[in-house]
Amino acid sequence: MSRMMTGIQIVRMLVDGPDVITWYDLLTRDAPPTPTVNWMHVEDGRIAKIRVAFDPRPILGGAAGNA
Repeated sequence: MSRMMTGIQIVRMLVDGPDVITWYDLLTRDAPPTPTVNWMHVEDGRIAKIRVAFDPRPILGGAAGNA
């Protein structure tokens, strides 16, 4: 995935105590921007949990077409 990514464009960041939600568009060379959400839980100043959710079909279709 890191080889495909060209960047991210943050749309919104929300904080609720130790929880942070970041909504962003995942940017790649081969697919349109992919809406993505990232949830992090912070404990003692460190990320203790992280979860990312997005629909990979546009990215996989673009990558498969170039293979």
